[in-house]
Amino acid sequence: MRMPLVPLALCCAALFSGAVHAWQDLSESAEINCTQPQQEKLRCGYRLLTPERSTGVRASAGGVQLNAQVTRKYPDPAALTAVLFLVDTSDPGREPVVQKNVAQIDRMLKAVGDYHVVGLASFDSELRLLAPIGTPRAQVAEAASKLQATGKTTELYRNLIKAADILSRIEADRRVIFVFSDGQAEDKAYFHQDVIRAARQGNVIINSMGFPRSVSLSVALQTLRRLSEETGGVFVEADASNNLPTAFLNSPFANVDRGGTLEVDLSPMADGAAGSSVVLEFATARRPIRVTVPVSLPARVTAAE
Repeated sequence: MRMPLVPLALCCAALFSGAVHAWQDLSESAEINCTQPQQEKLRCGYRLLTPERSTGVRASAGGVQLNAQVTRKYPDPAALTAVLFLVDTSDPGREPVVQKNVAQIDRMLKAVGDYHVVGLASFDSELRLLAPIGTPRAQVAEAASKLQATGKTTELYRNLIKAADILSRIEADRRVIFVFSDGQAEDKAYFHQDVIRAARQGNVIINSMGFPRSVSLSVALQTLRRLSEETGGVFVEADASNNLPTAFLNSPFANVDRGGTLEVDLSPMADGAAGSSVVLEFATARRPIRVTVPVSLPARVTAAE
């Protein structure tokens, strides 16, 4: 989803209105959220979506190098990541999977840091908040131990929207849903794009753990994969024994707790000669990741003939 920075239409003076312009971009490689709080300053929050971490950032405009500084690396002592574990408890036939999910959540909770606040919910036709965001880790584990697959229908989309709404109300730097499901969605009035809209509005990442009911029904996992791809999350598929990769369980927050905030000095662009967009280049061990950000510059005044 892109929210473009709209150039200011100023007449007869090179002034900045003082409005904060916002721009967002989510690609396969990075999630960027930028504002221009001042005429000569661009501020961007960033999170790379590739396994490699950024080793540095550069900024340029029209071939002119700009001063770019990382002002915050995430997480820092002031960081807060809100986490909601969401478990599909529909269909008693999935009880063995749900019990696997209980053990997996317990393992993931061991990776929780001081800057994480966690909660737990289950769903079938309805969402049940079993441990509100901010519940102590031991109590979340205890609530998870009581999970059982007792539901009949699966309203995946509607309940993901509810989960995103719960998270959006939490004051946090990052918000993420970990949904454990087979991807089956029996909704009739709610759809994929409704979930994406709710997640993007609430700045919610969806990390999905897929547990196929059978080989023939594994195609339903595409539902989860797309939800993750379009919210900057990761999709992890369980094996035939419903086990998740050990590396993921040991570091489940790796894709969320990264990135930071940077600022770029736009003063070399003041005369408009360097164009009206900034190229951010993040260096990684494998390849650079480039993002082009439009900026708002004062109108150029030309002398009347």
